[in-house]
Amino acid sequence: SRGNDSREKRARHERSRFEPICTVHVTGLPPDTKERELRNLLIFLYGFEGCTLQQTPEQVYGFARFIDPRTAHTAITFLNGLVFDPSNLDTTVRATMAKRNLTLRREQIERQRHPYSDRFGMHGPFDGQQGGFGGMGYNDFPMNGGGMGWATT
Repeated sequence: SRGNDSREKRARHERSRFEPICTVHVTGLPPDTKERELRNLLIFLYGFEGCTLQQTPEQVYGFARFIDPRTAHTAITFLNGLVFDPSNLDTTVRATMAKRNLTLRREQIERQRHPYSDRFGMHGPFDGQQGGFGGMGYNDFPMNGGGMGWATT
């Protein structure tokens, strides 16, 4: 069984060498951030599969996996400069492409998905015509350059 595990690990590593990077590295999070808060921030972004949060004495950072590089880049555009905690306006989120993909098991992806994600068209293939909250297309969202703006006062 131990030899089997190492063979599986090597095979996974080989596959990952040729896999496009779909993972976003998220920094600039407040020190008291919980993984659940990061997941709740990302869960409505199209293509979100799952995330993890890491904490060191110096910083808190996370990784979020998306279905493809395009959705990961869209998430980066949305996240950069975002104020995560309204009580601390000096701290803004910074996001970049990770150096390698976050590995998620199928049960982790299923556990982190929003229960209504299939209804919203948030996961699965996307052709620009379907998905996204009532049939709105990719470009309808402000983070994708679309015209649906948020009311601010």
